[in-house]
Amino acid sequence: PRRFLAKAEAAGMMREIGEFVLRTACEFVRELHASRLPGVRLTVNVTASQLEDPAFPDAVARTLAEGGLEARFIEFEVSERASLASPDLIEALRRLRAQGVAIALDDYWAEGPSAEQLKALSISSVKDDLWSNTGSRGARLRIQEADEMARGLGVTVTAKRVETLHEVDFLRELECDYAQGHLFGDPVTSEEFCELLPAASAGTGKYRALMAEAA
Repeated sequence: PRRFLAKAEAAGMMREIGEFVLRTACEFVRELHASRLPGVRLTVNVTASQLEDPAFPDAVARTLAEGGLEARFIEFEVSERASLASPDLIEALRRLRAQGVAIALDDYWAEGPSAEQLKALSISSVKDDLWSNTGSRGARLRIQEADEMARGLGVTVTAKRVETLHEVDFLRELECDYAQGHLFGDPVTSEEFCELLPAASAGTGKYRALMAEAA
């Protein structure tokens, strides 16, 4: 994905690709709302170059309106930490949040921003890679402090790459809001995701076993 995005940006195609991805996301969320998961929100990755495009917030509003989806059901995930000081990017985040779109900040634990930065960036949730940040007691303390600050601001926290029940126990101690990783399932297509929903909703199979062991 990184190589593809780099080539797409170099070719000046990110605006078209971004609008296509958002339209597809809107269609998928509407299908979930209508059939299986009313109220679910979908996260869409966006690049710094998209956010620095002055036309991006208006394009998002137009795409959501055309797709018949409320802004609160979409979350944009931002990962390019080096660009977070960009005035254009900050203004885009402010305008998107004003529309009702949620904003997630990735790589949070590695170089956590201050409380002032989280407020200025209009961040609604933060994410980071648990596996690469828990190798020492100092790293775990840093995660705990960062999580406490985020929750104090009303920002939700998601741990990525969760692969063991021991890590789930650690996240429970932190009162982490969400977790994702191979422990819960591998990446799947939208069709496979819909096939998994009945078991996940009923707490059967792998999902029941995981919930019982982690309880």
